[in-house]
Order: sequence, then C-alpha cells, then structure tokens
Amino acid sequence: MKGVYAIILDIQDLYYLKINKKEFQIKKGIYIYVGSALGLGGISKRIERYFQIFNGIKRNKHWHIDYLIPKARNIIAIYAETNENYECRLFQALKNMEIENVEIVKGFGNTDCRAKCGSHLLYVGRIEIENVIEKVMEIFRRIDLKPLIMN
Repeated sequence: MKGVYAIILDIQDLYYLKINKKEFQIKKGIYIYVGSALGLGGISKRIERYFQIFNGIKRNKHWHIDYLIPKARNIIAIYAETNENYECRLFQALKNMEIENVEIVKGFGNTDCRAKCGSHLLYVGRIEIENVIEKVMEIFRRIDLKPLIMN
C-alpha cells in the first residue's frame, strides 16, 4: 500500500536539533510532519518505522523526522492510501488550515521536494492535540483522501 501521511508530534520541551549542517529550534507544542511512501515497503512500513523510533526500538536515523520523533511525548499518524504524490499538496493545505499561528519550520524534511514548499514540518502551537487531529482529518478529506489514524 502506497500513500501519504501526516505525523502529529506533541513536544514538551525546547530543543535545538542539529541535522547535518542545519540547525532547528524546536519549541514546546504540536507539530505536523508531512511525508509520503510511494516506494517499496509502502506506507504501513514507513509509519511502523516511526513508531519503532518513538518506542526506542529503532535507533538509526535517515530522515529529518527521525531526529525529532524521540523528543515527542506522543505521536499520531494520519495517513491515506494513494498511488499519486500528494505530499506537497497535503503540506500546502495544512499550512493554510484554520488554526492560529501556524508556522513553517524552514528547511525541515523537504530535501527532495520539487514543489519548493520550503519545509514539510509545521508548528501549530500549544493547542489541544484532539483539535489538531480533527483539522488534519478534515484537510485529508478536503483534498479527496480517505484518512486513517494510528497511534
């Protein structure tokens, strides 16, 4: 199964992440990371990998998000099956969702982005995670995807 996903992370402290030569300030609050899994293994393997990192089972780091997941108090994956590349479309829709103070974490997770999104990580502030889940599910539906949730 191929698809697109949004990982919602609940970060409880301030962190400075250095990934390769980039540095990121990660504030306390809720983040949404957008990605896709269109190759071998598919979406279930990708999301399973993130939960293994979160639970301390898998420690090798390949993508930017792999460095942030261990800092989270909780993660939730919302995903949809698709053979099309919805990653940037989903990010753009989430960037414009109706939540105050949505911020782009510049340069995070978009090294292979062809649409020049500038990032694939959003900071949505210190709001209830349930509200974020509801908004993300709504955005998936708005762009004609059928969202599923895993936590």
